[in-house]
This record gives sequence, C-alpha cells and structure tokens, in this order.
Amino acid sequence: MNERAKLHELSRQRGGPITRDDVAEGGLPTETIDAEVKSGHLLVQHPGVYLPAAVEPTMDRRMHAALLAAGSCAMLSHRSAALRHSLVGTRR
Repeated sequence: MNERAKLHELSRQRGGPITRDDVAEGGLPTETIDAEVKSGHLLVQHPGVYLPAAVEPTMDRRMHAALLAAGSCAMLSHRSAALRHSLVGTRR
C-alpha cells in the first residue's frame, strides 16, 4: 500500500480528519503530509489537521477537525453540540 492509500485508510479509521500525530502514529513520515498538501490530495482544515481531498467535508467532519485543532480539552457547545447530537436541524 502506498503512502496516499495509507493516509486514506487512516482517515477512514479516524472518521475523516487526521492530525500530524495520527500520521506519525500510523507509521508514516510526516513529510508525507507536506507532499500530499502540495499535490492537492490532502487539504488543510486547521493548522495540523488535514482531510483527504476525496473525502467529503461534511458539517460533522468540519466540527471534528475543529475539535482536533483545539486540543484534547475542547468541546462543542450550544448549537454546534446540538447539531452534532442531532438535537436540532441545520436550518438558518
């Protein structure tokens, strides 16, 4: 399996967004991220958080990416938390 395929598999396992730490823990060199961003196959969601270009950036994945970027103590609140738990619709 090539590095791009490994990144996609890692993204699938993680539910979409991946971090530099995820890539390193997955056994890939972090330089892979820079090459994939440069080629357009990996999109920067936030500093240090990425999504493969082939993966749809849904609202849930965008919220997940924001949480990863904000750190381990981050949480959603108010409307974003209600959306994530399907307590309200997406109207606005």
